[in-house]
Amino acid sequence: MRTHALVCHAFVAVSVLLPTTGLALTLDSYKASLPVSSCLPASGQRVIFTGQFCDGAMCPPASLVTCGTHDVVQTGVPGVLGGRRQTQLFNSFEATDARIDDVAHRAVVRFNGTTESGFEIDYGTPFTNDPQDPDALNLDFVGLGVTSVQLAIDGNISASRPLLLVIELLTDAVSDPRPSANVIRIVDRPGVVSIPLSDFVPSLGFTMDQVDDIQIGLSNCLDHENGCPPETLFEALAFSLTPLELVTPPTAARPVSWGALKAIYR
Repeated sequence: MRTHALVCHAFVAVSVLLPTTGLALTLDSYKASLPVSSCLPASGQRVIFTGQFCDGAMCPPASLVTCGTHDVVQTGVPGVLGGRRQTQLFNSFEATDARIDDVAHRAVVRFNGTTESGFEIDYGTPFTNDPQDPDALNLDFVGLGVTSVQLAIDGNISASRPLLLVIELLTDAVSDPRPSANVIRIVDRPGVVSIPLSDFVPSLGFTMDQVDDIQIGLSNCLDHENGCPPETLFEALAFSLTPLELVTPPTAARPVSWGALKAIYR
């Protein structure tokens, strides 16, 4: 009996010393793929694309097709915070494509051409600023204790083939432009990108206690404000990204006395 008491007492001592682990709220677990593309009736592939894309396993014998739609909006998506996800590509001239790998839980993107290309994935309704928007995320980063956001980006990224990463947080408001905060990173190697909330640059009175919409954009052009000159040539890029996580720090365990623990079981 005494041995049991000593073991319990040791367990309490350890629990007092160890902090609880930090939590991460995942914006999109990537458990749900994109819908079947209406432009690929033969193969039924779940992708969005620009330029020409093979409607089959190999072309030829399958046909190369083009598509007038380069984005898709999904609602009620399992594993997506708020259930609404919009995925889009920017390049009308050359081949780019994007899909959600629901096995590896990653968004997979290819910029196959030499011109400026971009990929964006959005949550909430970033193109609607209605303060009563029912699809707004209504996240309170302050109340949740969020201190940073992070994701991993892998692929043939390097100093000679960098990616521009832009994350924007928006608040629904009647004003246009809306209150927002963004952060820009140049990604020149594969790995985890962790961004403290303090690095986000707010505008128009934005505060972290009302985040209604989140946009994540990646581009081979590093000039976010002006874009790149049309004569700029880029190398092909293939990359993938993990879900964006809203990270909270570890919380110190609350000291508990042996007497208080015994009182719980009385």
